[in-house]
Amino acid sequence: MKFSRKNGGYTLLELIVYVSVVALLAVISVQSTLSLTRTFSEAKSYGDIRESGTASLERIIKEIRFASSVNLPNTTLNSNPGRLTLNTTDELGNPKTVEFYVSDNSLRLIDGGVDKGAYRD
Repeated sequence: MKFSRKNGGYTLLELIVYVSVVALLAVISVQSTLSLTRTFSEAKSYGDIRESGTASLERIIKEIRFASSVNLPNTTLNSNPGRLTLNTTDELGNPKTVEFYVSDNSLRLIDGGVDKGAYRD
């Protein structure tokens, strides 16, 4: 006995299989997108940290090069957190001090007696 379809539609089983395959592909696509987004944001965070560290070290090196001396009574390098105080001059030649220290997990800067707060480039 031979069965024939008169209206050429899908059976319920075929429809369930197709919907399941599409749903599986959608879940895989969403998971891949979320994973990619998470990875990108982590890479951006690491890049920002590296860039901030580089800018901070460049500023410290620049201030050390132009300093006339280290203010030893106010400098503590053998403790945590340390403090580096430099004797230098401003652009007019007047004496000033520049101080670097760590507070609240951020590098802070006091330039000429003025607390500049957390150092940012």
